[in-house]
Amino acid sequence: MFGKAGLGGLMQQAQKMQENMKKAQAELAVTEVSGEAGNGLVKVVMTCGHQIRSIDISPELIAEAAEDKEMLEVLVLAAVIGVSSWWFAAGRFTETPAMAGMSQADAIGAAQRADLTVNVEQQYSDDVAAGVVISTDPTAGTRVERRAQIDTVVSAGPQTYAMPNVVGLPQDAASSALVGAHLAVGSVTGEYSDTVDSGRVVSAGAEAGSQVVHDTAVDLVVSMGPAPVAVTDCTGRSAADARSTLEAAGFTVTTEEKPSADVEAGKVISQDPASGQLQAGSEIHLVVSSGAEQVAVPDVRARTTADARSTLEAAGFTVEQKYVDESASTHLDRVQRTDPVRGTRLAKGSTVTIYVI
Repeated sequence: MFGKAGLGGLMQQAQKMQENMKKAQAELAVTEVSGEAGNGLVKVVMTCGHQIRSIDISPELIAEAAEDKEMLEVLVLAAVIGVSSWWFAAGRFTETPAMAGMSQADAIGAAQRADLTVNVEQQYSDDVAAGVVISTDPTAGTRVERRAQIDTVVSAGPQTYAMPNVVGLPQDAASSALVGAHLAVGSVTGEYSDTVDSGRVVSAGAEAGSQVVHDTAVDLVVSMGPAPVAVTDCTGRSAADARSTLEAAGFTVTTEEKPSADVEAGKVISQDPASGQLQAGSEIHLVVSSGAEQVAVPDVRARTTADARSTLEAAGFTVEQKYVDESASTHLDRVQRTDPVRGTRLAKGSTVTIYVI
């Protein structure tokens, strides 16, 4: 609770206090008080332990006592009674000194000077520094008998608890561990990390195992996973170049082919996403051109010119018309053949020539 060093210090203070109390009791036992009778003709010195140390009788009284022994006895008895009466009426009492706010050592010294003993009790306090007296019982100024015990409450400082090891724990588990250790969760900040999984604690504001004052708010740094990577737009590049660039940045690349009349075969038509930032390992999809769409030239032989043109244009071709015999004065308006011939696969938009007879 106090740690090895703190407990050792308390034991030393307790031993010193016991030694001081024994010393005070010994000093009190030999402390001398005096009394007199007959205007000083008889003087008696006694200890607070009720031992008579000396009786001083004036020579004049001794001479007179030869004729009046009883008077001498009365005066001696009066002196003894006077000393004892003072002790029992007032001399055996003292006042509790004002010890609150003193250090423990100073408080014990003040009690000893007042012929009192001290019983020390440690108590946690958030307001009073460790080693300083919080309160006494009886309180300051109370009339008590000499050698009475004063119960003294001394601050042990604020109560502390061992900091749990929360590094590597999920944020919720780390928060629960702090609350269970009589601590609180302070500010929580995110930090990119290549080594700690997202959502787990990277570091804490107190070292694991250290003693932390109760209810202290401990700050946490929580992983957001690896830092995001900027996405390079590879639209228009060759598929091989785009894949190499994106995979080198840590992304996963998927592709599909689509025909395009505008983008050369083997080059990237579009990319998703094409910009922004992504976590390493994220997927980027590429649409790669397979070139213009290929369609077969339909068979329009023996059809009218208009019918053949309509069929070819519907298939995506541009139509050019020629006559088989340009010199003939009349024509049958029937298609003899096409160039390229029927069944040939061409890109949409290609030109197909029809030959009319």
